[in-house]
Amino acid sequence: MLVTIVLWIVGSFLEEILALPSTLLSPTVIAVATVAYLSIRGIITWEDVNGVSWGFLFIIGAGLSLGETLSRTGATRWLADVIGPLLTAPPLLLSLVFLVLLSAFLTNVVNNATVVVIFVPLLLSLAETNPSLNALQLVLPATFATTFGYSLPSASGRMALIAATGIVDPKDMARCGVILTVISSLSLAFFFYGLVLLRWI
Repeated sequence: MLVTIVLWIVGSFLEEILALPSTLLSPTVIAVATVAYLSIRGIITWEDVNGVSWGFLFIIGAGLSLGETLSRTGATRWLADVIGPLLTAPPLLLSLVFLVLLSAFLTNVVNNATVVVIFVPLLLSLAETNPSLNALQLVLPATFATTFGYSLPSASGRMALIAATGIVDPKDMARCGVILTVISSLSLAFFFYGLVLLRWI
């Protein structure tokens, strides 16, 4: 496991130094190789693998795949063209409310790491091209808002684990999650607007 962790950290550097293919030491390949090694050595058995919550892994994988697809198809660029005017035209408070709500609700559908990967470069590029926008005032609230995924298992690992237990009814999770997402988002938007008025950011 120590070798696996070290390779996860330095794999990309080793690829560059040794002129290896860019995916040879990717986290996915390293993880598969580790599981194969443990299986061959008999350290883990099929019963161990069978006990894994595969639905949880599929949900996280689907969210990350969707984010990668949005980037490769150019949908993020289209999103930047759509969101740009909505952030620059209205007053800052309305822009913050819109941005935080959008980030939070997207997080309920797509994994929060994926939303950050999409939004942070987008907001930074908008701030570079528009002097009236402050990158810090946009990136921080949008990033914090990606922790407000309470409605669906795809929102985050914690929600997927909760859904996997079967204790919470999916309808109750969705209904209460939407309410909590709205309350959390509005509170965050007003909090950051207050920081802006105080000139703390």
